[in-house]
Amino acid sequence: MHVISNRRSVTDWVAFLQRPTFSLVLSALLLVTGLIAWRQLPLRRYPVVEVPRVDVYASYPNASPELVERDITLSLESALAKVPGIESLRARSHHGHSRLQVHFRPGVQFKEALARVQREMATARLPKEAEPPSVYLPEGGSRQFLMFLAVEHPHLAPVELTHQVRLHGMSLLRAVPGVAGSSVGGDSYTMRVWLDRAKMAARGVGADQVIAALRDYQTSLPAGELRDAPVTIDRVLQRPEDFAAVPLRRHGESVVTLGDVARVELTGQSRERRRRLNGETAVTPHLEASSDSNLIAASDAVHAALLKLRRRLPPGSSVTVLADAAQSVRESLRGVRQAIGESVLLVALILFVFLRRFGIALVPVVVIPLSLVTTGALLKLFGCSLNVLSLLGLALAVGIVVDDAIVVVENIHRHVASGLSPKQAALKSGRELGFAIVGITLTLVSVYAPIALVPDLMGQVFGEFALALAGSVVISGVLALTLSPMMAARLISSPSSSPSHPVIPAHPVIPAKAGIQRESSGRDGSGGGRLEQRYADLLTLFLPRKGLALILVAALTAAVGVSGWLLPAETVPHE
Repeated sequence: MHVISNRRSVTDWVAFLQRPTFSLVLSALLLVTGLIAWRQLPLRRYPVVEVPRVDVYASYPNASPELVERDITLSLESALAKVPGIESLRARSHHGHSRLQVHFRPGVQFKEALARVQREMATARLPKEAEPPSVYLPEGGSRQFLMFLAVEHPHLAPVELTHQVRLHGMSLLRAVPGVAGSSVGGDSYTMRVWLDRAKMAARGVGADQVIAALRDYQTSLPAGELRDAPVTIDRVLQRPEDFAAVPLRRHGESVVTLGDVARVELTGQSRERRRRLNGETAVTPHLEASSDSNLIAASDAVHAALLKLRRRLPPGSSVTVLADAAQSVRESLRGVRQAIGESVLLVALILFVFLRRFGIALVPVVVIPLSLVTTGALLKLFGCSLNVLSLLGLALAVGIVVDDAIVVVENIHRHVASGLSPKQAALKSGRELGFAIVGITLTLVSVYAPIALVPDLMGQVFGEFALALAGSVVISGVLALTLSPMMAARLISSPSSSPSHPVIPAHPVIPAKAGIQRESSGRDGSGGGRLEQRYADLLTLFLPRKGLALILVAALTAAVGVSGWLLPAETVPHE
């Protein structure tokens, strides 16, 4: 005879068993909240990583990379060396300009460091022909890579193809929702002036006079008003003929123009670089998305805009998507859905095979997806996003959610098989497992959550991964104390009402050897009975031989250590 105490505790689940509507409403609220949060979560490839960094740009027109390195880059590096808290400094000298990236150590007062960099840049000693250096913050934290394209044409020159893409394509792509920035990798039109030293010497013209004439001739001046409308005089040079007609000086009765001492042509800006795809000349537009945008939605919108772009470009042009950041997010979502579906089916199948109750198999089918969907609300609450790492955390959390569902349902079923009613079995399981589930949940949260509090780069990268794991554990524990026992108490039938099902003992089945008492399982000859028999044989083998068990554990531990030593180590996977 089983006696159930009427004394209630926090783990009796009385409210959820006696008021199933309350449990269903709570679960429905969690489901709706999670679904709304999932629709609002931004989709990214990786978490947002904010690195304390500033960029310095200095222009030295027409200077060679060697000259830029000597007169600009080294001077800026010497000035930046006075700024405290710098972790690394990267500098690149290009034709006509220099770029420097300054990375600061974590914990540095960034505003003070930025102000110090600006002061040092203002005091740097640079050539008078160089423009003052500019200090700006990179936009890497507010943008993310979206798509890398290639535009080809078999006959157009690189500079003409670049011009067509910028003229017809970039305005269209920038208007796509979710696109925050764009750039075109290709050549640009430039007016090139080839000076003839012999002609310049014959007419008494120097290079400085040519530079001054070109700089002074292109002006836009206000010329008053005409009938209340402003009038502007524009002297903007656009064609090679316009540049060739620029006056340089008087030579007797005639005027020496630029065309008299130089050859002017409209050509590509870069003469050394060429972009090719499969051997053909190509232009490579690069698109960026805002940090809070949906990568998949933005990618789909860009693909739709590419159909219009192909019609705008000259006939024969082809547009190829070389890289799409949304593809990895799609694969991650597909992997999570597959992992959830497989885990639900496997858990339901295992419970049905071993416990022989169809109603038991329905509990994890409901609880596991509900736990993961509700985790989206916690991710939204903490400002997280759906990215490769947070989705990986949800995929790993499936195993933890499965454990809670199996433990609760199996324990209730075990008490029902021993003779208790389903409701009594759920109440007794509450006393046995309630505090254990709470303790396990808090333990797992205390393991995962501190990862999000790690300072420096690692905490920013793996913080959302840890929060996804910890959030799913919390939701799983809540459902294990509310929905799972309520469903089990109503889906599991008592042995008297379903005599066709075998009765499972409330205690382990162990053979009567070595002082261990055997119980009849009622499954002789079945698969479950044979599995129980093998388990009992293993217990009989190891319980009297503790030394053998310790040796086996020590050997397995040593094997794990050797395997970890032999495996290659790296900070992140190569992919």
